[in-house]
Amino acid sequence: MVHLVPLGLWSLWVVQVWKLPLYVDEVTRWGYGVWLLNIFKWPWYQTLQIFIESVPKFISAVIDGFLLIPVIFALIGYKRLVLHRKIILVFSFILSFFILFFGTNVYLSRFGFWMFPVIYPLAVLGIDEVAGFFKKYKKWYALAFYILIYSLIIVISSLNIYKFVDYG
Repeated sequence: MVHLVPLGLWSLWVVQVWKLPLYVDEVTRWGYGVWLLNIFKWPWYQTLQIFIESVPKFISAVIDGFLLIPVIFALIGYKRLVLHRKIILVFSFILSFFILFFGTNVYLSRFGFWMFPVIYPLAVLGIDEVAGFFKKYKKWYALAFYILIYSLIIVISSLNIYKFVDYG
């Protein structure tokens, strides 16, 4: 509602006072957000296809946005997260972005990176978990693992990933 009130006031000002048509490029060119209005007009198999493809596309966008390594460690670090209702916190954040992606029907890796408030803290916990496993054998294994993984993440995050991953 906080975002809709200024948008509504601005659109009234543009349409009523200036007598200009309100033009949103993303909606006009690609149909972001308005495709949901068409699901009742489309054949059932086309609607079903969008529903079936939404979860793999979302997962792919998140993996492409982080280039896989932090996502793997985030999955490992989830079990180590110590919060009273961690499932509600983490999955409500993920679900809110999934609903956003699904509503717009846009699954780009640059939008998948918006999951960083969940992925990076969980990835740090996952890296600590794996380093603790290596530390059982020899102490320097954990140190070498930390240096290797954090260096790899820093190098990968410094790259222009859109030269490797489709920008959309």
